Amino acid sequence: RQAIAQENWTEADSVARRAEAAYPGAEWVRDERRTLALRTGQWEDALRLSGPETRAALAVAAAGTAPNAEAGLRLAKQAYQADPALAPAVVAYAARLREMGKSRQADDVISRAWAAQPHPSIAAEYLRHHTGTRNRMQAATRLANANPAHAETRLMQAQAALDAGQLDDARKFIEAAHASGFNQRRLWMLAADVAEAAHDPAAGQDALRHATFAAPDPVWRCGACGTVHADWRPVCEACTTPGKVAWMEPDEHGALLLPPVQRQFPRLAAAQDVEGIA
Repeated sequence: RQAIAQENWTEADSVARRAEAAYPGAEWVRDERRTLALRTGQWEDALRLSGPETRAALAVAAAGTAPNAEAGLRLAKQAYQADPALAPAVVAYAARLREMGKSRQADDVISRAWAAQPHPSIAAEYLRHHTGTRNRMQAATRLANANPAHAETRLMQAQAALDAGQLDDARKFIEAAHASGFNQRRLWMLAADVAEAAHDPAAGQDALRHATFAAPDPVWRCGACGTVHADWRPVCEACTTPGKVAWMEPDEHGALLLPPVQRQFPRLAAAQDVEGIA
């Protein structure tokens, strides 16, 4: 523990191994080795020393540092099987399948995940393999068929339509998402992008007004300490708890959420200059 506190990882590992040899099977040694593995990013060791509640998160991390493609696929599959609803596990498994030349299986994994629980990162993984705006629009339509009524689907289609220059379609998808009760900031920032592409400053200002008062966007937040992360992490960087960073609605601490939102949507600052906005 002293070596870990001093971040002397070589010494900590040496002492932990000697302790394990002297006290084989001791729970306290296992706990300390697990802590060391988590702190140093030795994800396969952390996975081996941890229980099922963190298996998906640690397997995703281990897949990202696997020594070869076969090991990466095995670990990514383990993550996906442990928690098929975890978007990073879906993305990791699909990406590894595609690397191994199994594109059809990768698309099936993504379609099943989208049907169950859409997430922006899943759409990004699917669409990044389709070049050209027309191809991406067609791919977005195929993925949308897995869960056509979901607001996340509408947002994906709206973004694809905007990228393809199909502004009327983009507006249609945005309106459909809003009509379903969806009212997060990212919807209105996307509407502002469409208005900008259409050279419609009035519509853009209206969208920014809505964005200012809309519900905050979901964030990657630690379920243990509440810390917001810009991206998913297998271990919370604030409290070092593994497997607790999840995509969720913001909590009541609005101040925690402001910096990530500003980074994502810099135009919100400009909205403060719009007449009628405090």
